[in-house]
Amino acid sequence: MDKSKVGINIRKYRKERGLSQKKLGDLCGITDSNIRKYELGKQNPKIETLQKIAEALEIDVINLFGYEEYNPKIEDNILKEEAKRRRIDKIIASLENIGCMVIFSSLQSSDIPNGKCFIYFNNNENYIVVNDDELLEIEKSSNDFLKFKFNELINSKEIIDQPLVEISLNGSQVIIGKEKPKD
Repeated sequence: MDKSKVGINIRKYRKERGLSQKKLGDLCGITDSNIRKYELGKQNPKIETLQKIAEALEIDVINLFGYEEYNPKIEDNILKEEAKRRRIDKIIASLENIGCMVIFSSLQSSDIPNGKCFIYFNNNENYIVVNDDELLEIEKSSNDFLKFKFNELINSKEIIDQPLVEISLNGSQVIIGKEKPKD
């Protein structure tokens, strides 16, 4: 642990919050002389002490080591964007399975905004330009259609009353059945 970097960051966050060394010490149960030693890099605080200081400064302990400020909201947004990108990748794969060609634009022009994609269809003779939200709407419509078709299938089949075989694998139950013979 770099004592001087940690000390510099303790001082930085303490001053940003308008706290004196004494007030910070009071908030985390540490003497102001120890806070001073930490800030000057003369003493190395234990991780438990750093946690108390971070809590008093209302920051994540990782900030005291000089990493960019940790913000859970930013992390949540990154995770949401990654999940959205995975969903869009699946939609694109489905479009490609039905013969469409999808090309993303990196051009900067008034005609073609960056971040859009072209979807070519009709043997690549025609194309449309769409954004992420429009692709996600395709996903929603596809899911709705899939549910509709599955319900149609359920309604066209005879419901199985008794399973043919029951197998238990590690607490999970697998049932293999057969359709009832039609009367």
